[in-house]
Amino acid sequence: MVNFNTAFSASTVMLAAAVTFSGAFVPDAAASEASLRHRQAFLGFWEGVDALDGSIVQSSISDVDNDGVIEVFQREGFFTICYNGTTNTQGRGIFIGTGSLVKKRVMKVDLERICVNDDATTEDPVPFTRKYVLRADGEVLQLKFTHELLLHRTSK
Repeated sequence: MVNFNTAFSASTVMLAAAVTFSGAFVPDAAASEASLRHRQAFLGFWEGVDALDGSIVQSSISDVDNDGVIEVFQREGFFTICYNGTTNTQGRGIFIGTGSLVKKRVMKVDLERICVNDDATTEDPVPFTRKYVLRADGEVLQLKFTHELLLHRTSK
């Protein structure tokens, strides 16, 4: 049988020790602040050119709810992978997903590719995961797809 008075007393002593040595909480706060800074380095609007087909790539990366979950909305002027010559003759599509910081300048992004047909219907989403890496002092975003895409920060 557990003696709640003894358990309570031990917990009280541990809590008092933690409060007394409040410096123990500083690394957590500092780590959290550093994580926030590293996450914010990805936020903004990014543009570049897809070397595969020459289309413009635009990516909006934000943390709208300020909850640490990074929202990613990305489009291209032409998605080669969505074009099928019949129901999708314009190569329209979008990537939608969320990102999480893996390292200081590396974000893992879980995306869904959604092709949009000419009649505005959508194909079933195709999920995949990619890495986004900050380069050039945070002004270039390297997207690691089947080929490399380089996007330049156009706004924060």
